[in-house]
Amino acid sequence: MKKGTIRLICYASILGALGIGAISLFNAAQYFKAKYKSSNAIVQDAQSKLEALYSTNPDALTSTADERAHDKALWYNDIYERFYVWNEENKNAYLATSIPAYLFSTMTLVAFGLILKFEEKAKDKEDNEVVK
Repeated sequence: MKKGTIRLICYASILGALGIGAISLFNAAQYFKAKYKSSNAIVQDAQSKLEALYSTNPDALTSTADERAHDKALWYNDIYERFYVWNEENKNAYLATSIPAYLFSTMTLVAFGLILKFEEKAKDKEDNEVVK
């Protein structure tokens, strides 16, 4: 196998691994971002419903005098608490995948530039050896 072919295989392997890593992490980041946005919308909705309920009946969560308001307060409070936890988990997962995705894509671009520079030097070296 010629040196050029071996180098080409190495270059393709490096760029392929970095590119596949970047794309995979980017897809995962977008998935977690969508989950974060939807859970955040539910948290915000439950919070606004609770605030509206508390503005008319401040003791709705603790007092059972108005059973309907108490049930609504329990319902929206349960939704808020559950989705708040999921919202935080989704936000952390988004951050944990998006930062490496951007790093991998930057590393792919840097590697491409370094490969071009290295290949140019390698070609010049081969050309000088052929001339001698």
